Amino acid sequence: MERLFYGRVQLYSASAFLQFRKAGLAQHLMHQLKYKGNEEIGEELGRLFGVFLLTQKNWQKPEALACVPLHKSKELKRGYNQSAAIGRGLSLALGIPFFPKMIIKPEQVSSQTLKKRYERWENMRSGFVVETSICNGYNHIGIVDDVVTTGATLEACAHVLRLAGCSQISLFTLCISIK
Repeated sequence: MERLFYGRVQLYSASAFLQFRKAGLAQHLMHQLKYKGNEEIGEELGRLFGVFLLTQKNWQKPEALACVPLHKSKELKRGYNQSAAIGRGLSLALGIPFFPKMIIKPEQVSSQTLKKRYERWENMRSGFVVETSICNGYNHIGIVDDVVTTGATLEACAHVLRLAGCSQISLFTLCISIK
């Protein structure tokens, strides 16, 4: 996962728990989490991800976690933010605070699903802001997301955290799309 972001954004670390493949188990789990209302799947997989990370040598946990936000209208429609569900489980396993509203998505942008890499980056480029009152006091923040494909969303979130003064950024995604 770190190779995906090399030269795009300065990171402390980047980790993915599962490989996302078409018609695979991870795709089925993500479908249940995002579209079938099974929020508990996200929390449990986040917890398992955290337990796994704690077993890794030379791994350093961040001071706090944030997550990729959903626009208010999308979160209302779904009933929850799937990345926040994962973040709650990860936070519990790692024993660090989780701030689901540290990064905010004030404007609705079109879906990333069918976009190519540059189109995704353009779509996300100015789509996030940081609640600096939460961010202050933490130097190493981990950003949690459900699935990374091109990395445009996480890159945009990492950039706004850097601009807000966070000196170390780590990324955690439940799944990474492997083509």
